[in-house]
Amino acid sequence: SIKIHTVGGTSYDDLKQLRLVQIPTISNPEPITIASLCVKRNIIFGTRVHVQNTSKGGFVHLCLPLLRKGLEEASIEGDQPQGLAALNGLCAYVHHAIHREGFSPAMDQLKLEAAVMGDDDDDDGGDNDHDHDVEEDNEKQILLEAIQSVATQIPRSGHDVVGLGTYTDARRGWTTLAKEYATIRATPHDDDHGDGTGTRLGHDHERERPIIDGESQLFQRVGATFVNIEYIGEENPKYWMDAGGAMARFFFL
Repeated sequence: SIKIHTVGGTSYDDLKQLRLVQIPTISNPEPITIASLCVKRNIIFGTRVHVQNTSKGGFVHLCLPLLRKGLEEASIEGDQPQGLAALNGLCAYVHHAIHREGFSPAMDQLKLEAAVMGDDDDDDGGDNDHDHDVEEDNEKQILLEAIQSVATQIPRSGHDVVGLGTYTDARRGWTTLAKEYATIRATPHDDDHGDGTGTRLGHDHERERPIIDGESQLFQRVGATFVNIEYIGEENPKYWMDAGGAMARFFFL
């Protein structure tokens, strides 16, 4: 049988980890943690699946019981529960979108804006208007180049590393792409096996949309509302390489 165990402090302010555990049996004498999530005050985060190739279902399906228990813990003092969703796989999603027209409406729009550079050069406006147009066009091209650099982790021309300047130049467009990625909804058909972080990037050719099975989709499955995109600190370089540092905040209304 399977039960939910709580590890950590007992007060509202304490960090707690809820674990979905398979109880020991004769054939499996050791308890097995199948999935887990964290709760601190009214914030739910850090959802993971620990056992791969389980017959219990995909990421969203597996973690739903944990989320429902987490919502009870997060609302025990009357505060509105919130979720902070990791966007694992966002860089892979953006990289795919760069090379596949129609995969991401947000990326298609960014590429369109960068492609129309110079279309107004023949206008009769004054020099100031022309200079403004050239500056705006350059900014759009820099934005697109920075986004591609973050997604591929390949430094831009003239740069040695994908550093803070690249992330800063990409920020406006990256936030738009992160919002699109975070608000893709899973369906029961999408509850497939993930990679532990909940990311399963693919493409449904029949429905013409990407398939994402992650923490954002888990939160939306119980009616959570997307609020905004936030960026974590630089203490986790691997996450910056995987998601450009972006996370999605949700409110459970």
